[in-house]
Amino acid sequence: MRKKFLRAVTALVISLGTVAGLSVATATNASACVIIDGECMPNYQTSKTLGNNQIQGQHTSYYCGPAATRIALSVRGVFPSQESLADSLGTNSNGTNSSWDIRRVLNDRTGTQYYDAKFGYDYTTGGWANLLRSDILFDINRGWALVVNVAGGASTTSGWRSYPGGHYVAVLGYDNSGDRALVADTGYNGGLYDAQGYYYGVYWIATTELARWSYNRGYAA
Repeated sequence: MRKKFLRAVTALVISLGTVAGLSVATATNASACVIIDGECMPNYQTSKTLGNNQIQGQHTSYYCGPAATRIALSVRGVFPSQESLADSLGTNSNGTNSSWDIRRVLNDRTGTQYYDAKFGYDYTTGGWANLLRSDILFDINRGWALVVNVAGGASTTSGWRSYPGGHYVAVLGYDNSGDRALVADTGYNGGLYDAQGYYYGVYWIATTELARWSYNRGYAA
């Protein structure tokens, strides 16, 4: 509950600059520092990327859920197999059902209750974009990756990426104070290969575009 409250406050600070009852201080290379009970939560850097040299391409055409979940877990030093995650997620040839499943397994495998599942139908399109941006800032600054469920097509720095039936990707960083997100995409042959020879791609995407791409699906953060 505290985490949800802090995220809501952070979103307001980013959007409005000030919030009644809160002290907002600026810092070098930071967009905002929210003081709550005398604690800075936190100094947001204008850009931040989580180190990850354990990305795997997905092992089957429908393992995007397990593969993206594994990327998020590997950031926390947890390295399960995709097959084990597929079993926990209930993944089958139709894919992985929902961000609720991603949330459940992320929390189980990290031994925490850190992750929530968010869905676009609870928000206006503008509210969804603001929420996603604040969650990216909040999580990346604390060393946690996001898993985003997208559907349809979107414009990225690697060109147009299209997944009409839906797809899961991991968010590993941001720049421009959260206006762009760094995505690891295990379903895209971006010229990168893991140790087993499975391909994957990494690219930047405008956060508003990622919000549009995920609006009819959701994400775990």
